[in-house]
Amino acid sequence: MNRRITTNRVKNLLLQLKEPKEKPQLTKDVLLAVLQCFFWLGLIRKGRTHFWRVFLWACFHKRDSVQNFLGLAILGYHFSRIHEEMGKCAAVGPQPEGSRAIEPRPVGPAVAMTK
Repeated sequence: MNRRITTNRVKNLLLQLKEPKEKPQLTKDVLLAVLQCFFWLGLIRKGRTHFWRVFLWACFHKRDSVQNFLGLAILGYHFSRIHEEMGKCAAVGPQPEGSRAIEPRPVGPAVAMTK
């Protein structure tokens, strides 16, 4: 998808989202999460220019939405990592023992039978 279209969609979403009523308390965990977000999404990942462009837009035009933007950016990062991992698992086939592959869990009546 075109980066310009994606940028416009994110800006439109931030304009329509309601700002959080409560401001988050600045704790050590929150500060660490923001710094990790800036490091991974703003310096390491492929779409870092897109990240900074939308982040700076949010800072100057919709300052109350910066919290929403950072949260959505972190969620997007996690979803893309899951998508990459699932794609690798599907392409490779059976995983060797000791790997971190997600194994299907029984659902429904099979759960009662295994206990």
